[in-house]
Amino acid sequence: MEELADIAEIIRAILEFRGVSPDQFEEIRRAKQEARGGFSKRLLLVHVSD
Repeated sequence: MEELADIAEIIRAILEFRGVSPDQFEEIRRAKQEARGGFSKRLLLVHVSD
């Protein structure tokens, strides 16, 4: 949990640096989740071939 809190602080700092509000970021996150899905099933892409 300590490391996860550190990651959250990094994200907040990046958002502030880029001039993006937490609400704007959440809108972007939700849109991507709706369009591409999320990680609730914990699936991981392991290999892609041409």
